[in-house]
Amino acid sequence: FFDSALGHRIITLETTARRAFLDPDTEAAAYDLMSSGAISDDRAALIQEFMDVNDLVAFDTSGALNTNFAFLSGLAEAELFRMSEADILDQVYRQVEETRDSTEAWLRAYLTMAYQPLSNEELSDYIAFSERPEGQRLNRALFTGFGEMYDMQYRELSRSGARPLYSHDL
Repeated sequence: FFDSALGHRIITLETTARRAFLDPDTEAAAYDLMSSGAISDDRAALIQEFMDVNDLVAFDTSGALNTNFAFLSGLAEAELFRMSEADILDQVYRQVEETRDSTEAWLRAYLTMAYQPLSNEELSDYIAFSERPEGQRLNRALFTGFGEMYDMQYRELSRSGARPLYSHDL
């Protein structure tokens, strides 16, 4: 699928939208577009179907919670931030609903912006690919790979931030 002209176009649109979302004004404009009512019901339904078929809210929420756990676990290695695994899990669990809600809103805004140039038929073709076994395997492989990478990065980031706190006066 991604070797086709449509697949190449989708990759370009997704990458461009990711870069654009680094600008807070662009991200805010995408949220404004979502809340303005300017998105047709047909397009909103296709975006929702794409999110559902790929289980994006669950995967992204899980990924965010896992990276929070990894970050706090790395931080907890410093004496000043010492926490048990149960404490870390409790803190992460308290964020589930908020994380799910913000993830869903972000996904809806991002996907609507990214796929705006696509026709409904092209988006339907992408959804059809996503429903097939190879589309599902690709989706899971991407989430697994990125999840492992993000967990490692967040754990190391927190360790680096806490490293000066490891030292003690002699």
